[in-house]
Formats: sequence, structure tokens, C-alpha cells
Amino acid sequence: MKEAKDQGWALVAKLMKEEENLAVESGENGYTGLNGKFLALLSIAVFVTNGDERALRQQFEAALLSGISVQEMMEAIQHCALLNGFPPSLKAMSLLKEVVDDQ
Repeated sequence: MKEAKDQGWALVAKLMKEEENLAVESGENGYTGLNGKFLALLSIAVFVTNGDERALRQQFEAALLSGISVQEMMEAIQHCALLNGFPPSLKAMSLLKEVVDDQ
């Protein structure tokens, strides 16, 4: 279990060090918000956690169309497994495979 937790934190550290800035600036007041890629991966994590298969399928389809890789989505799901348990994450992996096969 400790090894899985360490891998989870290593993934978080990797995401935080990504060269691509996860924040975007917009507007005159210099508001900084999260970029679309990060929001899409965050949405995937939420839908995995909630077990919302319909919304998760739609999010996978939208993410693929927007250029998010299957590997990136798999990493988000794997992180959910560390924090939320394996059954919902295994179901999400199966659903992602279905969506990719349908494309």
C-alpha cells in the first residue's frame, strides 16, 4: 500500500512540474484559471469517483477530440485508483477502452 501511495505522490509531483502551464490568464484583471486540458482530466477523475458512466463516456469522447492522449487519461484513472479504490477505476479503464475502440 505504501508503494502505491508513493507512486501516487510521484504522479502528482510530475503533473505539477509539467512544462505546459496548467493555468491560463484571461481578462483585464489578470485572472488566472485552470487550462482546458487540466479541467478535462479533473472532470474524468470526478466522474470516476462518482461512478457516473454516462458522463465519463462523454468526457472521454470530448477529451479524445480535444487532443488529450489515452495515456494521460489512463494516468488520471490510475491516480483515482490510489485514492478511491480499484473497482471504480477498473470500470473506468474498461469504459475508456470501449470508447477508444469505438473511435
